[in-house]
Formats: sequence, C-alpha cells, structure tokens
Amino acid sequence: MQKIKTSTILEIVSTVTNIPVLDIISNSRKQEIVLARHISMYCSRFKTTLNLLTIAQNHGKNNHATVIHACENINFDIKTNETVRETVQEIENLIKLYTSK
Repeated sequence: MQKIKTSTILEIVSTVTNIPVLDIISNSRKQEIVLARHISMYCSRFKTTLNLLTIAQNHGKNNHATVIHACENINFDIKTNETVRETVQEIENLIKLYTSK
C-alpha cells in the first residue's frame, strides 16, 4: 500500500475539478477555486499523516486554522450539497485507487 502526498491529492483534485494546481494553491477567492482548495485540504487532513500547518503550507497558506476552517466547510457541504458530496466521493475513490497500488 502506497502513502499519498499532498501534491498527489492536489493533482487528483485538479483533474476532477478542472482547476489547475497553481490556481488551487493561489490566493484567489473565486468560489470554485476556494471549493477545490478546501476539498484538497480536507482530503489531505484525513488521508495523510501531515500536521495542519504543513497541509496549510502545501496549499500556499500560512496558518493551521485555514485547514480547520476548510474541513468544517467541507463537512457542512457534504451534508447539505449533493454536488460537493459526489465530488469528494469521486476524489476519495481516486485516492483509494492510488494508495492500493
């Protein structure tokens, strides 16, 4: 079983959402880019052993609280938004495929 890196999660999120990795890690506040960034942070938190600060830094941010905020938002969206739930599920399935190699 292969460990997954944040960079791989970013690539998977980029592929699924059709948003370039550079946009995901940018400071853009466009809704679709923020959503992709939050999904990537959420998956990084639960699929890697990295601490919150490292995850934030890998996403171009400086504060661990950014990751906590992103995870809270995605947890809420998974419960209330079917599109987000399906997107996260698709990304998690791709991560599972990657790690099972």
